[in-house]
Amino acid sequence: VSGEILASKILNEKKGRKIIRDIHRDFLIAGADIIIDANYSSCVPKMMEHLSITEKEAEDLIVNTT
Repeated sequence: VSGEILASKILNEKKGRKIIRDIHRDFLIAGADIIIDANYSSCVPKMMEHLSITEKEAEDLIVNTT
């Protein structure tokens, strides 16, 4: 999943969470011992600007994707 700011929005949806879960599963099947993921582009000002949402909505979206 890529696309900077839109990745957070996608991951908040059920389909997006399944994509990440499937990717993690594939890494485990391939022999990974540790899986780490992060969404460094998720910051309130960027989300407010690019998604046209309020500060509270941006904060809620970040919390719901972690």
